[in-house]
Amino acid sequence: MTDKRQAGYLTKFLCLQCHKTLKRKVAGRSVRKCPNCDGEAIRMGQKFRPPPLSASKEWEVIDFLIRHGHYFHSIPATDESGHRIGNVEYPKSMEAAEVFVRENVEWSHSLDDLRNQEVTMAR
Repeated sequence: MTDKRQAGYLTKFLCLQCHKTLKRKVAGRSVRKCPNCDGEAIRMGQKFRPPPLSASKEWEVIDFLIRHGHYFHSIPATDESGHRIGNVEYPKSMEAAEVFVRENVEWSHSLDDLRNQEVTMAR
């Protein structure tokens, strides 16, 4: 991809307070100010698909995953011999989310780490 195309590439940010999903340029801070409520909007992975605002159970699961450092970024799935076979699926229920967090702790990142992270585009 050329620099010009990368510079215009958009990714999803999710406000932790109002659950508004925004599309913003990738380059810049991983945590930004939400224009809707002034809360924190964090950069989410490509796998993130926001549910309707009225789907409170689904938002509870998403909030739980985020509080435990999972932002819907790709996590590689491997077979018994260690070969990559795709990506781990993110859970849809609270019970599955609790198991997911325990089994994928090495892939979690604190919100403080994201607040200090600056994403730059390759030149």
